[in-house]
Amino acid sequence: MERAATPRFVQLAHTLNHLQKLHCVVVDEAHLLLSDFRPVMKRLLPLWAVGCQLVTLTASLSPSQETDLKIVMSTVRSLIGYVVDEVVDVNDEIIRQLVEWDYDVSSETDRAIVYCLTRQSVERVASIANNVACVRTAHLHAHLDEDTKKAQLQSWLSGEARVMVATGVIGCGYNYPSVRLVIHRGSFRSFAALHQESGRLAHDGQPGISRVISSAKSRTEALHIDSSFVEPNTWITDTENCQRHNLHLAVDGESQRCNLIPAAQPCDNCL
Repeated sequence: MERAATPRFVQLAHTLNHLQKLHCVVVDEAHLLLSDFRPVMKRLLPLWAVGCQLVTLTASLSPSQETDLKIVMSTVRSLIGYVVDEVVDVNDEIIRQLVEWDYDVSSETDRAIVYCLTRQSVERVASIANNVACVRTAHLHAHLDEDTKKAQLQSWLSGEARVMVATGVIGCGYNYPSVRLVIHRGSFRSFAALHQESGRLAHDGQPGISRVISSAKSRTEALHIDSSFVEPNTWITDTENCQRHNLHLAVDGESQRCNLIPAAQPCDNCL
């Protein structure tokens, strides 16, 4: 316990997390955080800022104390910048940006992901990128057989294709370290989905850009899929309020504007 509270151990945890070698931090006998019986427990608090999953375990906590031990960690990712592009033709703009990104990419390990709401959009964007724009692109959606899914994912991971076009099937659990660009085509399913899918960015500690490329037509199409797209569409068309603030207000219940978060990549509206 005492060793875990030292600055050296905390720095080691930060380093391992940066290298993607730390899955979680587990604190046993966590009820002691609420008492002065073991003061060293309070010195573990810097571990909360490491950024990986935090698990607190105890068999000695009364129901009345559960709320006191609840730990709410901010999900703000300062290395991610948020951009909304309002366009006439969504597919044309996505292809234009992928061509530009592919030409300017600085490392063979860099990757991009385009999220689409339907498998038809996935196949259309991937086909244009591969056959017209000559940007080598893999694609994933739930209707592919398992062998094809594995082959497409391996193509992207290996760098044979640096762009992945997918539905939300490539979200939580896909932690490729150097994703530099995430694009949402048209809209996104929820603030949780935007946060989760944008969260594929910057796992190696380098900045990344999350773009929503949208049009009036694509937002109408999203509403035809589900009326729950009203809130995402409102976020997309808001050109005044901080996009990061509104996103994390929805996800965390509280947040700050980009310019109040140290070293945060600015969103469109805060530039």
